Amino acid sequence: MGNSQSLFYPDNPKRRDRAQQLADDCQSYVDQYNTEHQFLEDGLGDYRDKMMQVLAAFGSSTLDDFDKVVEQNATGQALKDWNDVKGQYDRAQV
Repeated sequence: MGNSQSLFYPDNPKRRDRAQQLADDCQSYVDQYNTEHQFLEDGLGDYRDKMMQVLAAFGSSTLDDFDKVVEQNATGQALKDWNDVKGQYDRAQV
């Protein structure tokens, strides 16, 4: 197996190369996610603990759980303000 033949594509070097490209892309995405996640965790610092305390006070463990609590209990301007803030929150960045 050490002679650069592929177990899955022994007679098709183009498929082997493309499979390797896709695997490399996947690994790159994983590395990028881990880097961004660590950056976010580092940026939160002490605020992460405070945020977790607030979530726990409302019986939530995630922002999605907290959102459900707010949606069920908030009314009027408070609900409008919550929806405005939530609309500005970019889930793709987390």
